[in-house]
Amino acid sequence: MKIISLSIASTMRFHYDKLAIQLFSLHSFQKWYTFLSEKKVSIIIKDRLHTVSSLGLFINLLGRKLIHLSPRFAVTLKGLGDSIFDLEVLINLVFRSNCNVLIGLSNNITWSGFYIKSKGGKFILDVPIAHPLYMNKVLCDEFKKYNLSYFNHCSFHITRIQKSLSIADHIVCPSEFVKSSLVENEVDPKKITIIPYGCSKVSKNKTCKKYTSVNDQFNILFVGQLSIRKGLPYLLKAFTDLDIKNKHLYLIGANVSETDSLLSNIDLTDISILGQCDKETLHSYYQTSNVFVLPSLIEGLALVIGEAISYGLPIIYTFETGGTNLLTNNINGLLVRSKSSIEIESAIKVLAANPDFRKKISDNNFKLASQLHGWDTYGESWRELLYSM
Repeated sequence: MKIISLSIASTMRFHYDKLAIQLFSLHSFQKWYTFLSEKKVSIIIKDRLHTVSSLGLFINLLGRKLIHLSPRFAVTLKGLGDSIFDLEVLINLVFRSNCNVLIGLSNNITWSGFYIKSKGGKFILDVPIAHPLYMNKVLCDEFKKYNLSYFNHCSFHITRIQKSLSIADHIVCPSEFVKSSLVENEVDPKKITIIPYGCSKVSKNKTCKKYTSVNDQFNILFVGQLSIRKGLPYLLKAFTDLDIKNKHLYLIGANVSETDSLLSNIDLTDISILGQCDKETLHSYYQTSNVFVLPSLIEGLALVIGEAISYGLPIIYTFETGGTNLLTNNINGLLVRSKSSIEIESAIKVLAANPDFRKKISDNNFKLASQLHGWDTYGESWRELLYSM
């Protein structure tokens, strides 16, 4: 099928600014439907940006603001905001576009995909994270361990995603982990393609000696929401039990509803909780850390893994981070089982005790970042998929 007009749709940035830049070279790429304003995206793609639905954006942001006060209501609001976005995209497709190929984020697009298919076009669903039924099962069990309430994806949200999965002509996901969660929930594996994300390009100011200690301190870095989904309780337990000198853990990321409960009984003497940081501050912590740890229980392919690669950091990761589609165990870092504080602790000990091993991994990760050419490999994979259609 000839691509006459290609559009993409996602409420927020996620990885879509990178996707839009990579698709910019295609003459058929016409629109990126989003909540984002022009000042939030690269100047390269501003003329392709189509900002929709201030009402949907308001409801979506309100849901995010209320996540601490009323998680159930917040989840409902976010779902409503996504539905309004989908409706706005649909209206634009019907009255203002000749689009015949639509790439849509799985949480955001359903009805618009139906419409594109009804007029003989192709609908490609981009699935950035595990199937919601898989997420519900894993996180319900984990929250119970800490006597916390987990607010499931509502049935309407799950139904929308399942509809999108069933009608999509093709499904793209970033990792083997996401694919396995989809197949486990009866999605046809034949229409799934894995396209791993890219990473920031290596520059001279990122190069630093990960194999030495800064001021005789061994710095461990975590970047992500301070949440159960990200495996924070297991990292905290591993760090508490870790018997090495001058250890320090830096936690960078947003608090969520369970954060205070997870930290309430933890000795924070050697832990810095830094919240969300600007790019310059984050850059300094990537530079001065010795090890990056992400023990997630559920991801798609965490974008921070790409960041850590570009800084040459040895990475401790789980299969569920999606990292196995970019990283090789003992080459780019150490693979540990999810929900295992013992394996996290052991991996940190191995890296702390072996500076030569850390240096080798650091060199390997700088090399890997160069091979990925930033996000160019990701973009080339997308273009190959589109040409094949």
